Amino acid sequence: VAVASKRYSKLAIQDTFTLRVFEGLGGARCATPLNFSLVVLEARMSDVFFAPTGDFWPLLSVTLPILAHLLQEKSRRSSIKTVSAVKSLEYASFDAKVGVKDTLVVDCLHPTCPTLTHHKGGRTPPEVHEDTSGGIVLKAIQTSHPILQGQRYVTCNHYDIDGLVAVWSAMNPELALSHEQTLRAASIIGDLRELDLSAPFAHEALHLCTWSNAVERDIFYRPFDGAESEGSDQKYHHFLPRMAGVLQGLAEGRAENVCSEGLAEYNQVVEDYSIMQKEESVQAHRPEIGLVILTPPHPLHYYALFSRTVGYDTVLTMYPGNRYELECKYAGYIDITSRPVWPRLDLTTLVKILNAHEDAVGVKWSCSRFTDSGPVLRLDSVTEKLTKAQRYGNPCERPIFTSSIPPSEFETLTVGYFSHGLRSATPKNFW
Repeated sequence: VAVASKRYSKLAIQDTFTLRVFEGLGGARCATPLNFSLVVLEARMSDVFFAPTGDFWPLLSVTLPILAHLLQEKSRRSSIKTVSAVKSLEYASFDAKVGVKDTLVVDCLHPTCPTLTHHKGGRTPPEVHEDTSGGIVLKAIQTSHPILQGQRYVTCNHYDIDGLVAVWSAMNPELALSHEQTLRAASIIGDLRELDLSAPFAHEALHLCTWSNAVERDIFYRPFDGAESEGSDQKYHHFLPRMAGVLQGLAEGRAENVCSEGLAEYNQVVEDYSIMQKEESVQAHRPEIGLVILTPPHPLHYYALFSRTVGYDTVLTMYPGNRYELECKYAGYIDITSRPVWPRLDLTTLVKILNAHEDAVGVKWSCSRFTDSGPVLRLDSVTEKLTKAQRYGNPCERPIFTSSIPPSEFETLTVGYFSHGLRSATPKNFW
């Protein structure tokens, strides 16, 4: 009998014996999943040992999963006990606390304050370093890392999902560990845009991300569309008090209630994700240069599009009608530890090569610098260039123009450029 806090009543109804235990033998003692497991285990053993057949195998088939759950519950409780020495921090505006010694800075850099961040140049202790800043903070909490001691405030200079997870976790260490898997997955989906809906807690994390996206866009402004120095503080004051309720609702299976604002985007991502799981949506993998070639039928949401790019640093997306985008993923902008990363190339020369081959009128190839968080090489209108907010936004939300360059030629030019530029390079951590 699989037992979990948010599912045990539903699962119990499928097992008449367990239902009898729950309603009769142990009803009054089943206040928690742990007690419920003990009651079912005790009753199962009694029922089998004193049954006429005395068959031992039914006992094993039922009790082993329960024992596994008990061990997981004990492990979870032990991990939560370790945070008793970790003090809850208070949120503070980044500008208001610049230079204050008792302030922890997360998901960004600071010249003097201690930092827990995956950004290059940070002073994150290597023993807690992970791919996301949210994961780093959670690991520091798990281990009661000394960097958390003596701090009173936590702050961040921008708002995004990874920053929200990092700040909120530092403010609510014990509660954060009780929702650890959802928070970790949300940081990965939100920052790296790498979605795996088959992973545990992926749907809960996706709901959290799309809820944040929708509320941020509707009440405030979408990323890079406003003055973040002031706007991020307003966003944190809005989202931080609501996080506990949203996470609890997700744990109880009430996503449609607590994340209703993001349901439309959530449904779009799930639909787009199913498209990307089709074999024809991926044309080729070039691991020797860290590049993957995607061929979806039309522009999609990033969470779905990048679900097929895990382990790669450059994405060439080729849409029908000679429409292309080449993007350097965010992994090359930060320090990640789960895998080595290829160095970024300056794409200025490739832009010149493509423009020399391009005959389409009213457009030209362009790309932001390799120091950008996510450079996108694409055809732009000669009269109106995409803003940073549009480049950061989903491909399905921006125009993608038709090129005169045939697909086979475009692939040859781009893959050849990366093969030549990376011919003497090897991937590594911490560039």
